[in-house]
Amino acid sequence: MVAASAMRNGLSVLSDPEQKIFADKSFFRQDYQAPKGTFFQTHVCTVYKGYALDFVFSATERGDIEKLFNSLNTLQFGATDNNAP
Repeated sequence: MVAASAMRNGLSVLSDPEQKIFADKSFFRQDYQAPKGTFFQTHVCTVYKGYALDFVFSATERGDIEKLFNSLNTLQFGATDNNAP
């Protein structure tokens, strides 16, 4: 679904979705490129507690995307307060 939306917006799909684990949760990563290589974009998605959680990284260089992607290794999920408003 993300890939179809990206293609409608003119992005090329660079990879099939790839499963990754962060904070003991399963995520899926897919990479895209804008026309003429003007920028790269990566979506890293999961469903958590009934919500879609989608990290979107964009940069002009693929190496910068990798640095941003690797920052997800610090991701942590804390306890939630079910009584919070």
